[in-house]
Amino acid sequence: SSVALGGLGRVSYVLTHDSIGVGEDGPTHQPVETVSGLRVFPNLDVWRPSDAEETVASFVSSVTRKEGPTALIFSRQNMDQNDAVDYMERREGALKGAYIAKKETEDLDLIILATGSEVQHALKAAADL
Repeated sequence: SSVALGGLGRVSYVLTHDSIGVGEDGPTHQPVETVSGLRVFPNLDVWRPSDAEETVASFVSSVTRKEGPTALIFSRQNMDQNDAVDYMERREGALKGAYIAKKETEDLDLIILATGSEVQHALKAAADL
């Protein structure tokens, strides 16, 4: 049963509709606030990948983690791949918890932080600044 698996700490929960964006089926599915609620559960490892490489990292983590359950939160929207960063750097960075998706080229005026499906929008905003 799922209770027994949860006790072993090897259970993964898969959630969809991660974004503030309105999807193909209209504005009825926008539970991005669910992510902040999940993050307060003790020992629950929460992943919100922004592209295919981060998805690989999140899945590897979920099947190898022994300390507790994992929540994988995916988007139903099409998302851009961050090809400006090497795929292994994205995977390894995701496994560490974060990485720099776009490095600065001059003095900083601000820092943009994003996760999941908002990373593509953050990278576009950085390019426009």
